[in-house]
Amino acid sequence: MLAWDRVTMEWFFEAKASDGMSEVAAEVFAWLSAFQWAKKNNWDDFALISDSSIVLKAFSNDRSPSWKCISWFAAATKLKHSFSNVSLFHFNRTYLAFVDSLAKSARYSESETLCCKGEGFPPVDPIFSVAILR
Repeated sequence: MLAWDRVTMEWFFEAKASDGMSEVAAEVFAWLSAFQWAKKNNWDDFALISDSSIVLKAFSNDRSPSWKCISWFAAATKLKHSFSNVSLFHFNRTYLAFVDSLAKSARYSESETLCCKGEGFPPVDPIFSVAILR
């Protein structure tokens, strides 16, 4: 997950790893983690960008994409509705290369959680970035 605050020009990333999930379940878990991260940081109006059109459609329609992740989906949906505004966008994976590399490094890491904070533009394609809207 990558967040960029356009006001302060700070960027943050966080990665989590878990075992034995399908790709859709892993994506739903990532969305749940993103909503938990937003809640923890008091971000109430933000955009969420994903390369998973299946999961984005599921969250847009409030219908779980798979029975294998229904509990995570229900928790994430409840969190999503607690924010004043969450904009959902789909982008091709090629534009989210850095975020994809975070997912891969989390998968291979021995640590359960990776966190980082930086300043300036985040290390992604500058045209396409996750932004905290204010």
